Amino acid sequence: IGTEGAYPPYNNLNAKKELEGFEIDYANLLCEKMKVKCTWVVQDWDGIIPALQANKYDVIFAGMNATDERKKQVDFTDVYSLTPIWMIGPKSTKSDDISPAALKGKSIGAQGSTIHANYVEKFYKDSTARLYPTQEEANLDLLNGRLDYIVADALALADFLKGQGKDCCRKIADVTRDNAIHGPGVAGAVRKSDVALKEMLNKAIAESKDFNLAGALEDPRSPLLGWDAGQLKVGSFTRSERMAKWNEMLRIEEEMGNDADFAGASAFAAPVAARLG
Repeated sequence: IGTEGAYPPYNNLNAKKELEGFEIDYANLLCEKMKVKCTWVVQDWDGIIPALQANKYDVIFAGMNATDERKKQVDFTDVYSLTPIWMIGPKSTKSDDISPAALKGKSIGAQGSTIHANYVEKFYKDSTARLYPTQEEANLDLLNGRLDYIVADALALADFLKGQGKDCCRKIADVTRDNAIHGPGVAGAVRKSDVALKEMLNKAIAESKDFNLAGALEDPRSPLLGWDAGQLKVGSFTRSERMAKWNEMLRIEEEMGNDADFAGASAFAAPVAARLG
């Protein structure tokens, strides 16, 4: 399995040079479902599709969106994650207007060879697009005042805003998805010739609904944003149990007709907690 190892909390190399993150756990679960032994290969983002085509690994799990442009080179599994896209900037930013006119002359950072880079280059022609080899490098330039804004996946940016960026930066606004650029969501990438592998992965994805990234991670209020992927358990629940309970919590919220933030609405949280046990 190929991954970047530099896109927390999807995939990341920790201080011990061990891979961790949602995708690492998720793909390992799929391997268990398929009853196969899987090994991981870390690959720089810019070369991640060429390395797949060169048979360096068999599938990519690296926060890759299944865009039409990439489908010219590879096939994709079913989508397993769909998260919002954010634009963030310094806390001193006074306006939340992210229209191209409002950001004229501003610098906007994104990781190169990504949907976010394509989005900035298409819609912000009067801004300065600055593209980086890794998301971390873009984050560091914003942190050090060398960028005005960053566009990226909400989950990755939430991780930054909770950590290094908590004192400097904030979410400015949600970015409206452009289907032609962003695609339907994140999926695994395989060689076009590997039809049987794609079918096997899709079957495992369908059987892994208790670990439903697409449902559990798309809401940025999710308590999973604070989840330590290196832990075997969180509280008294295993990872898959916590995923399942989060999905059930969203269902109950919708049923009760209340979109309150769980963290701050004790009157709402109590009956939900009671029903979840």
